[in-house]
Amino acid sequence: CSPCEDGTLSEPGVSVCSVCPSGSVPSADGLQCEHCQLGFFAASGDAVCTGCPVGFIANQSGEAFCSVCLPGTFANLVANATSCHFCSPGTIAGSAETECTRCTVGTFAEETANTKCDSCEIYIPGTSTKGEGSNSSDQCICPASYVMRSEESTDGSTTYTCQGAPECLSAWVPGG
Repeated sequence: CSPCEDGTLSEPGVSVCSVCPSGSVPSADGLQCEHCQLGFFAASGDAVCTGCPVGFIANQSGEAFCSVCLPGTFANLVANATSCHFCSPGTIAGSAETECTRCTVGTFAEETANTKCDSCEIYIPGTSTKGEGSNSSDQCICPASYVMRSEESTDGSTTYTCQGAPECLSAWVPGG
């Protein structure tokens, strides 16, 4: 009897070596197949389980391949990851990301697991945010020397606009 090649096993009473199915590899004694653990995968006939690369996960034992995190989620910047995490409000991610990216100035993202940031310009023309990572449309503000005005329409909805501030507003002093 000759020993089985790497990635195959010898079952008792069988003279032919067999290959373990995808997601498993031969045990140390070569007598049975063992599932790969979380964060690892194996193709059929592999001798050892391989850790998932950065940005990919294996969230069950016995995986034949690693999965990409869905848009709006990320896998920690480590190999052998077992789960994806949601991006926080104010951040976004595409697929196979290792971190979330902050929304740029002038944009915001209010929910978790965002794939895109919304523009303040679409929400209220002429507005922007003070910095990156804004997580609410409430952080869209008018530029210096402008004020936000609201106008109620006949259907009951409110429209906001930025308007140049009259000279008297900048000179007005409370109690004066």
